[in-house]
Amino acid sequence: MVTETNLYGLMVEFDEPESLLEAARRAHAAGYRQMDAYTPMPVEGLAEAIGFRTTMIQRLVFIA
Repeated sequence: MVTETNLYGLMVEFDEPESLLEAARRAHAAGYRQMDAYTPMPVEGLAEAIGFRTTMIQRLVFIA
């Protein structure tokens, strides 16, 4: 009997920012769109690598 399981999430830890950027670019290129990345320091280009877009919520919170 074969059962199918759905993947709901995945967590990965990287030692170097370059490895994180490469993995984020590859995941985005493979079609994954609901991603997030957390780092203890800013990583240049990470937002673009995961396909982050700005929304109106940020502006509304700033104004409020």
